[in-house]
Amino acid sequence: MLGSQVVRGEDLKFTESGIKDVLRRVMIPMWNAYSFFVTYANVDKWEAQAGSKGPAAPSNPLDSWILSSLTQMVEEIQEEMDNYNLQKAANRFEKFVADLTNWYIRRSRRRFWRSENDTDKNEAYETLHYVLLTFAKTAAPFIPFTTEMIYRNLRTADMPESVHLCDYPEIDASRRDIYLEGQMESTMTAVSLGRHLRAQHQMKVRQPLAKAVIVINDEKVRKMLEETSSIIAEELNVKVIEFSANEDEVVHRSAKANFKVLGPKLGKLMKEAAGQVAELTSGGISNIESGGNATLTFSDGSELEIGADDLMIQRKEKEGMTVANEGDVTIALDTKLSRELEEEGFAREFVSRVQNMRKEMDFEVSDRIVVKYSLESDFKTALTNFKDYICNEVLAVELGEQESLTNGVECEINQLKCLIKIKKA
Repeated sequence: MLGSQVVRGEDLKFTESGIKDVLRRVMIPMWNAYSFFVTYANVDKWEAQAGSKGPAAPSNPLDSWILSSLTQMVEEIQEEMDNYNLQKAANRFEKFVADLTNWYIRRSRRRFWRSENDTDKNEAYETLHYVLLTFAKTAAPFIPFTTEMIYRNLRTADMPESVHLCDYPEIDASRRDIYLEGQMESTMTAVSLGRHLRAQHQMKVRQPLAKAVIVINDEKVRKMLEETSSIIAEELNVKVIEFSANEDEVVHRSAKANFKVLGPKLGKLMKEAAGQVAELTSGGISNIESGGNATLTFSDGSELEIGADDLMIQRKEKEGMTVANEGDVTIALDTKLSRELEEEGFAREFVSRVQNMRKEMDFEVSDRIVVKYSLESDFKTALTNFKDYICNEVLAVELGEQESLTNGVECEINQLKCLIKIKKA
């Protein structure tokens, strides 16, 4: 039903590709979010309180943000449905599902993994429970059966038996936080640029980097990103985030004359103009890009003021840096790797292999394990130096080397062969 011709008042045209697209973008991610919640709620024996509407004043900004995003979605869908714009209403679910699964849950996973039932963990459960129930109520007219199943399993005793007996969710304007919504949007843009750079230069996300430099002139946006710098650093797996308003810290800029624009104006003086433009300093280029002008003086005594349209700005990445830009945000990653960074990257890849083995062996998320490995390389130090990190990530009570390892799983980690064997503790 979502996005089909029916909601536009047209003839129904069934296409298998259209169904798969909706499943991929909305239905499956939402079901995965529901399954994630149920899995950990069952492990912790967490139950919702009757009448719960999520934490009233969340201490974690992620909770405040997803509740604000939820309120925005409910408000916009209600407005479109009131105006009989059913297709626009149906299409709005996709953005929220992406926000919920690709950002909120992924950023909050560790809050659910913690063994202690602290306040932050409880607020995470309350938030996700309320979000899933509200989504089910909002989407019920479009996704009647899946939302019914989600609702029935999450409802509390004081709620109607069926999602289709519920009223449309009431809009709580106090949940909206416009500043936080803009801040997370800018943060996700910076993270997306950084990930693009990693993919472009085949740098695995599990490999830590020394730093990222974010260049931005807009003070308001810079302040927003400074407040979320720890999130950006974690998402991009960099040790330090630096901010600057000076693009020259990450690229070498030079200017060339725009012959198409200047040629008709200057004629035979074009060669002189090209020479003077090529000698423009970084400061002169910045001034012109900011809306200023520069004056060219020619051998015949004439002068010409030039602006941004008269130039072609060229950027060359500084050695050891890779740079990307979107709108007002420029981000650069320091690609130089120290031995310590390489070892940490190896340890993270090792963790990934063990986690995959846990899944393949159908271990429960709470199962403690023993890990043995055999590795003929000087990168053994990576597994000893980062032993505590590895054990914490894979819930290992023991991690050790075993030279004559039998029945181990052979895998390749950063072009090095390694044997790994795990068992329940």
